[in-house]
Amino acid sequence: DTNRRVYEALALYVLAQEAREKAGLSAAALKDMGRFAYIMEQRVNGGISDTSDLNILRQKLAEIRSSEQMSRETAETSFAELNAMSVKKLDGVSGLSAVSVDPAGARPLAVVLAEAEKERSVAGAQAERAGHMPVICAQVIGGTGGVSAGVTAVTAKPLGFGTGASLKAIEAATEAATRRVAQADEDARRDIARLMQEAQGLDRQGMEAQALTAQAKANLDLFQEQYDA
Repeated sequence: DTNRRVYEALALYVLAQEAREKAGLSAAALKDMGRFAYIMEQRVNGGISDTSDLNILRQKLAEIRSSEQMSRETAETSFAELNAMSVKKLDGVSGLSAVSVDPAGARPLAVVLAEAEKERSVAGAQAERAGHMPVICAQVIGGTGGVSAGVTAVTAKPLGFGTGASLKAIEAATEAATRRVAQADEDARRDIARLMQEAQGLDRQGMEAQALTAQAKANLDLFQEQYDA
């Protein structure tokens, strides 16, 4: 339960940070586009540009305002949930720290859980098996006729036709628990491989986005110079 809460809190925090960044980008875009809209409006008033161009700019401005508002609301909602989970307010917290994770050294929680359940199943099976094992008991009886002693073998559970099947069921339960551990380990390794591939893909997309942003900024500067002229 603790790990689940930590995961939910981290997911909310990352979502809030992403929304804040998007809101900041939208605000910067609004500033630039607002300048273009002003220039375009003056050009339309002077008969240099067509009204349709101004309408397109105004539509884009409305879309950017809507995107900024949605991003800010997402950030506020995420932080509201975080504050409800935390002992102190987290609205002022910002930024992301690099966390190094060794996939080979860390044990997946699903595997740890499966191993714990296996140990519990094995312990239960051993206790069940012990109930079928004979126990040697010494008995001494004294009376008027003298003292007699004897040794008997008893079991906690009576032996019968179902004893063999019961012992086989105990062994099957142990084997099933072992298979569940192996399956959990395989599933965890597949998940780790998938997540590592996704992380590499996100890194590549980030670099591509930076290149596209730089190109778009260059085009924007050129566009602004042309309109200023």
